[in-house]
Amino acid sequence: MTYKWNSADAQQYAEQFASLLCDEFFKNKESISGAEVLQISEIKQLNLLVIKNLYDKWQEENTRLKSPFFDYSNPEVKEALESFMNVLSRHISVNQKTFQSLLSKATFDTLQLAAEPQAFFEGQLRNLPDFKLSKSWIDKNSKYFVFNKHILNKLGEKTGDINVFANEAIQWLKEIIASEGTEDPSDLLADLNNILPLYVGKAAGKTSFFDEALNGSASTNPVRLKPTEEPLPEIPAKPIPVKVKIDKPVALQEEAMARLNEKHSGTSVTLNERIISENTKNLLDLHQKKKISSLKEGISFNQRHLFVRNLFAGDLDAFNQTLEALETYSSYDQAINHLEQNTVKQFQWKAGSEEAGEFYAHLERKFA
Repeated sequence: MTYKWNSADAQQYAEQFASLLCDEFFKNKESISGAEVLQISEIKQLNLLVIKNLYDKWQEENTRLKSPFFDYSNPEVKEALESFMNVLSRHISVNQKTFQSLLSKATFDTLQLAAEPQAFFEGQLRNLPDFKLSKSWIDKNSKYFVFNKHILNKLGEKTGDINVFANEAIQWLKEIIASEGTEDPSDLLADLNNILPLYVGKAAGKTSFFDEALNGSASTNPVRLKPTEEPLPEIPAKPIPVKVKIDKPVALQEEAMARLNEKHSGTSVTLNERIISENTKNLLDLHQKKKISSLKEGISFNQRHLFVRNLFAGDLDAFNQTLEALETYSSYDQAINHLEQNTVKQFQWKAGSEEAGEFYAHLERKFA
């Protein structure tokens, strides 16, 4: 599988990706801790690169803070400084603006590591301290990689206990990749795509972001992400089943679903049948939750992603516009009618879609 790397498009994607995750995470938080950084996404490689970038920035700042009036090579000073930095490391606290920049860079790095691993590692080697590769550097940095980690391991074997200039290390890198190859990036790219669809970029006049990326599994619809919407709700550590109580009779929903079923009478399974059968437990749980004041309220990150990807063809603007339109109605019947006449037809919602059932259940909570 070959990839066409486009750094401008990758940078644009990385910024949108970071904005999406940060808007959600910092909904009710002022800062993020070290433990939370490791859980910011379900992509372990991405999370590790965020930590790596944070550590690198910290080391740069620490170097700048060293005073010329003191001997930092003194063993006692070194020990005290190391102890102090260890304490600091257990109390990481990063604000949204700073963290979003770190996350954007880590996302860009993850894309390059997947699409252009040789260029990625060459960049790492060209930025080596004193332009030399050492076993110590490899030991410290290899822990930040789970993807293509074998490349660093092989470099470590060749380096041994000696220090080599970066130019020689880069030549070794090329030989290692030529003989050992690189890992298939499809799964890593798919993980990114599941959070924010990879799309055809325009920044460099290319026809594709990655050529054959994800073997066609990437979304063909561009994501027009705009940071003007309300912040997303906080990401829970693990999905928690929601339990809601709704005293409203379900007659209105059944009537609305009946009308929708008539429109899908040619399908083997109607949305109503799907909801009654496969999603009964989901809906019963949802019905036990309190009424919501707005449709954006209570939508988890995973729900939002699934709704946008599977019900709105990846179009975030259309999703937000639909929510805004539904908010203008005073009754569930009116909202359902608008949904059926516009969104369901436009995006051809599938009868039997679990996401459609969840969306209807969420809508009912608004009018409960």
